[in-house]
Amino acid sequence: MDGFAEGLLAGFSTVDNAMQNRKALGLREAALAQQQKNADRNYELAQDEFGYRKETSDRDYKHTLDRDKIDDDFKNRELGLKQREANSRIGIASQQLAMQKKEFDFRMNNAKYLQDMQQWEPHTRIIENLIAQGKVQEAREYAKNNNMPLTIPVVKMLNDTGYTQSILSGGQKLHSIMSSPDAHKDPMATLNAINDNRDEIAPLLQTEADRAIGQIDPTTGQKIVAAKFNHIAPVPDKNDPKHHSPDEVAVFIKVKYANGKEAIKPITENRSANPKDPVLRANIYGLLDSSSSRVVGAHKIMNSPQSGNYDDAITSAYQPQGLSKADIQKEEAKIYASAARGGSDGQVAVDQFEANLGIPGAKERLQQAQATDTAKTWAGDDPVKKEFASVMLRNNPAVFIPGNEDDLRKSYQNFIDRNTNTQNELKDTSASGTAKYLRQRREQQQQSDFMYGSD
Repeated sequence: MDGFAEGLLAGFSTVDNAMQNRKALGLREAALAQQQKNADRNYELAQDEFGYRKETSDRDYKHTLDRDKIDDDFKNRELGLKQREANSRIGIASQQLAMQKKEFDFRMNNAKYLQDMQQWEPHTRIIENLIAQGKVQEAREYAKNNNMPLTIPVVKMLNDTGYTQSILSGGQKLHSIMSSPDAHKDPMATLNAINDNRDEIAPLLQTEADRAIGQIDPTTGQKIVAAKFNHIAPVPDKNDPKHHSPDEVAVFIKVKYANGKEAIKPITENRSANPKDPVLRANIYGLLDSSSSRVVGAHKIMNSPQSGNYDDAITSAYQPQGLSKADIQKEEAKIYASAARGGSDGQVAVDQFEANLGIPGAKERLQQAQATDTAKTWAGDDPVKKEFASVMLRNNPAVFIPGNEDDLRKSYQNFIDRNTNTQNELKDTSASGTAKYLRQRREQQQQSDFMYGSD
């Protein structure tokens, strides 16, 4: 019985253990299934998170690319604008420099001509002295050896008999027109009469027309090879533009280009072919006076008792009336010494004496000396006025002659305005602008030192 009971208990124990093991196995299987489910869910979550992150990263990357593209486009546009602005400034500056160069060129052209005439002045005096001594052929050889241009009246007179006759004929025709009783009553009729006789009067103004020869006309690009007086035209009055000026005119010349074509051009302030150069308002009386000395000389030559011999006639014309050459030299020595003792300029006194005698060239030298003295007094110690005086004594010394105070005031104001504009353009922050400004100031100072001397 005990054995049966033990066997039965052992059986129950075995069954119970088996059931416990089965239950534990079921729990383990359930746990494994849950773990697998959790692992699958975690994997899916990881995949979703990866996909989300990838999508977000792709979106952010695309957004970054788009933003960088927009930034690049903006920067490129900004750079393009800056480049166009810089190019525009460079273009404007280049145009301004080109305009300034053109203006500088035609002003320098006029200044160079006047400087050349001043450089020829000593040679002209030598020629006149040789003529006065009867050495006409030596005067011709001197002019030839020194390559003196025919635009100098005395040189042309020596080499062209017809020139002297044409000057005399032109002067006589002009005198007959201007001495007419109605000349001052009807200025337009007088101008028309001058223009109707342009061929006869042209030689009187040929020295002005000759200044156009050799220039390049900027409107055609052609070189001017010949020029002659064409006509005179009225200009508006400065104070009343609705009416013509009573004493100022515009002078027009006919020019011939290298290609054979012709054109009518006005004489400008700087004697250039540039359309930006203002038309010269010429004083009609000053214009006629400028040729009067040549007319007087031509009259003396053509009406000389020695007119049968051209060289003797020229010599006779250059001999002052009433005094021999020796007498003149003695008197000049006395005048020079007297002026020196009195503290005056001896050469100016001699020029005054010669001008009174009618010696050719003396009047012009006297006016130049007087203009220089007036300019020095007017300028004083003012450096700007000194610069202006230096320029005007080369270009237009007549503004310093008494009676031209209004022209002097206007010319000085124009000089101040141009100088101010030029300096404002040159005073930039760049090294080149500073260099240009310093160069200009140095050149102006050198011009002033040339006339007044440096400290």
